[in-house]
Amino acid sequence: MLAIAAIWAGGLFLRLTLKVHGIIFLLLSLAASSALEQAGGLLLGSRAWPGGAPWALWTGAVTAVLAYAIGTRQAAAVTPSFSSRALRILVAGAAVCLTAGIAAGLLTSVYHDLFGAEATHAYCATLRTFVLSAAALLLAWGATRFDRPEFGRLVYPVMALGAYRMIGVDLQQDKTAALFLSLLFYGAALILLPKLKKVG
Repeated sequence: MLAIAAIWAGGLFLRLTLKVHGIIFLLLSLAASSALEQAGGLLLGSRAWPGGAPWALWTGAVTAVLAYAIGTRQAAAVTPSFSSRALRILVAGAAVCLTAGIAAGLLTSVYHDLFGAEATHAYCATLRTFVLSAAALLLAWGATRFDRPEFGRLVYPVMALGAYRMIGVDLQQDKTAALFLSLLFYGAALILLPKLKKVG
């Protein structure tokens, strides 16, 4: 609540300091509630859904999305300062991390609901890689479609996380089909990204 209030007031009164305080409140709340740690485990590790505290993930994701929407709603016609752009990237990055973590958790949960708790986890790794690849493509598309340069700045960090997953997790799986799908998703993202203009 403090994060949302400070970011709103910062936009209303054109005070960058209030926005900075709001983003600090936001990041502290996400860290203290374990939302960021859970999202990281769902995206980059093998944490199972719903994890320890799913309410923290959902609340954190909604708060981060609201903070981004409120912080950019009052965007002035003038070019934002470097500090303002950096803050937008931070908030957008938090929102993307949490929503992608929730998506990865839900997809792997559905997979185990369909095929049983004992089904191989190799395809869970593939689903997590798919989420990261899809997130990068959506960010690149959104950067162009909605003129959001902060989305473009997040594309390659997300792809770097995907590469980390590929090397550290997917390549260690014992299912050739799952590895093939992971390579297919990640490779398709690499091919499609240059075709989306204004990335970064």
